[in-house]
Amino acid sequence: MRVRRSYGSWNYSTVSIVNDTTNVVVVSDCVGNECTSEDLPLRVAPAGHYDNQAACGATGSNMTSWRLLNPRGQLIGYIAVDSPRKRDGLVFNVCAASPNRSTPTPPR
Repeated sequence: MRVRRSYGSWNYSTVSIVNDTTNVVVVSDCVGNECTSEDLPLRVAPAGHYDNQAACGATGSNMTSWRLLNPRGQLIGYIAVDSPRKRDGLVFNVCAASPNRSTPTPPR
């Protein structure tokens, strides 16, 4: 599944969460400035991705993050975006999910 958005703010980085696993992943919520969550929870099929935005100048506890679950509701991890400056086109793989919201997830 692919989700496209049109954003009205320029103080964000564009983010794509790619399901690089063989199972459906549920993006269940987001925390942080600039992310939008009206379409969450959202199921992302294998090889699919979810696009959103993360706050710029946000590190540590201020990072924008998404919780990832398996279809049974068990925690896979978090995509936590350490974005000290604007960076568009950030891509994060589900298999690289962080164990918590305060550990930055490395982009691919």
